[in-house]
Amino acid sequence: MRFRLLGPVEVDDVHDAGVLRRAKPRALLAMLVLNANRPVATSRLVEGLWGEEEPASALGALQNYVSQLRKAVGRDVIVTRAPGYMAVVEPGELDVERFERLVGDAAEADVAERAAILR
Repeated sequence: MRFRLLGPVEVDDVHDAGVLRRAKPRALLAMLVLNANRPVATSRLVEGLWGEEEPASALGALQNYVSQLRKAVGRDVIVTRAPGYMAVVEPGELDVERFERLVGDAAEADVAERAAILR
């Protein structure tokens, strides 16, 4: 599975792409994937989705969005972890991670090239 957060939020191999066309589930997925393999508190997710305009039904709606995401990307990807939920992301599945690695590789290559020139 591949998660793309640079640009529009997208997931390869999604079972139900319609879920990710809706703003709240897409935002929830982005929050979870940006914190890959770390639990995100329910309260933080609610605040991220609604801010100060939190409806009385926010917790139920959040649980509904989590259920939709699980159907779309898999129950093994979006898991319950105290104090909330977590996205299980394998190495190389997140475009942000790949981008940061490539930038680091380019910086190392530049330093090596400059060192070779100075020799």
